[in-house]
Amino acid sequence: MPVIFRRSRDVQVRQAAVGAVLGLGLFVFAWYYYALPSYTRVGYMPEQPVPFSHQLHVGRLGMDCTYCHQHVFQSPHATVPSAQVCMNCHNPRKANVKGNSPLLTLIRESYETGKPVAWKRVHKLPEYAYFNHAVHVNKGVSCVSCHGPVNEMPMVRHDQPLSMGWCLQCHHEPEKHLRPVEQVTNLSWKPDGNKPRLDIGYDIKQQLQVQAPMHCQGCHR
Repeated sequence: MPVIFRRSRDVQVRQAAVGAVLGLGLFVFAWYYYALPSYTRVGYMPEQPVPFSHQLHVGRLGMDCTYCHQHVFQSPHATVPSAQVCMNCHNPRKANVKGNSPLLTLIRESYETGKPVAWKRVHKLPEYAYFNHAVHVNKGVSCVSCHGPVNEMPMVRHDQPLSMGWCLQCHHEPEKHLRPVEQVTNLSWKPDGNKPRLDIGYDIKQQLQVQAPMHCQGCHR
């Protein structure tokens, strides 16, 4: 009986089948991994090791975002504040605000030992996506555009989906989200006068030469 397929062909078919199964498994794992609530679901709100209220500190006390997130205008990352920043107000040796509060035990321990507090990350893009905080805030994109009204949140939640489609909507029409750069961290900012919000955005887009990329390399590097 004539040989239709060579033995080497059998090996190739088996390798292809194994590769297909592994590829499908990898795809399912990746999809599930990045579909977890901590990455994509709006409303994700983990309990933090130290209860910090943005509603109190930003909303009621009027603290500026850059007091804690000090490098947001210079760095790709907003940076998490160190215990030293917290102790500027809560140091018991200086008889400051709630210096001996049991709620701040981990902050005091971090300050003394240098070991950072294990904050739970709320907002996280997939590793294959690149986002630069400094580029956005220096062009007039406010914190609220991505993080929501943080000044009204007792506990920070994942406010927007941060998906590719969601980002591209903003890149397509950035004027809808632009404001004067000096008002970026003013989370309660509203336009003064009779000029429409969208017109202000168009003016800023022209003044700062905003050209939000729509090509893949803009966010996938």
